[in-house]
Amino acid sequence: MELIIASFIVLGLYMAAEALYERNWYKNVYTDITFEKEYMKYGEPVTMIIEAGNNSRIYLPVLIITYEIWRNGRVLHYRKERISLKSKQKVVRKHVIMDLMRGLYEIRNIRIISKGPFLKNEYRVVSECKAWTTVFPKVDDISMDEIPVDVIAGECCTDTRLLENPYYFMGVRDYDDNDTFSKINWNATAAMGRMMSNIYEDRRLHRVQLVCEFPDRYVMDCDAIAEKMITVVCSIYKSLMEAGEYVSIICNAADCVTHEPVVIENGTDIDIVLESMARIDAASTIKNAALQEKQSGEKYFINLSTYSAFS
Repeated sequence: MELIIASFIVLGLYMAAEALYERNWYKNVYTDITFEKEYMKYGEPVTMIIEAGNNSRIYLPVLIITYEIWRNGRVLHYRKERISLKSKQKVVRKHVIMDLMRGLYEIRNIRIISKGPFLKNEYRVVSECKAWTTVFPKVDDISMDEIPVDVIAGECCTDTRLLENPYYFMGVRDYDDNDTFSKINWNATAAMGRMMSNIYEDRRLHRVQLVCEFPDRYVMDCDAIAEKMITVVCSIYKSLMEAGEYVSIICNAADCVTHEPVVIENGTDIDIVLESMARIDAASTIKNAALQEKQSGEKYFINLSTYSAFS
């Protein structure tokens, strides 16, 4: 009889401890996952910081933190951390991730799982997280001589002469001692009564629009082709911008955040361009007809079709 009574007392204490633990274990437990930097260059190691703390007096023998790493709107990895927290303790762990591809990386669906005081039952809570980092695309150094065209223009391709002057006449200005005689405008000199020289504008790369056509999913090695495409586009954009040209970009792939086709206007800062190109979801493409409708009417185009350039 005494044994039965003792068994009921032990069972009651066990159930009371489990109920108390279930109601209170998560109230003073917190976890946070962040990235050390919000923007990373291609090839840089990415440091992920996991912080977990226990502000209560309850001992947490086994705490499991599960989370998902998303890249450009798609699940990339599912990870799990095991931590033991004493009363009033905080634990910080750092993980260095190497060789990440370009993209927008996010931490989602954090769950905190506890095994209970007797490691039998399992309790779960969901924690919010807004951690993200952007890995910029790879950018190669491309000189103007390496761009695969010398004169980019529909006009120059349809109506050309072997020794065509590649400059537009813009106007006249006062003569400078460094000007050659071929630049002197004799009619303007006679009208103004002083030496006047012609002003020209280079028309070979007047306004350039990079039209990027990503491959369909059925194309072999389409992901590798898309990454190479983005590298080429960013490299050409940077080279042309440094040369003082007006460059824009239009793609038939969507931004993973806005879900709209990526369109970059003339003169956009290179960091904004790299961020936009990093967020491209190459698996989400639009039809070529829709791509053509969004062309901004620029005069010269570089059509970077993956079917011809990389096949």
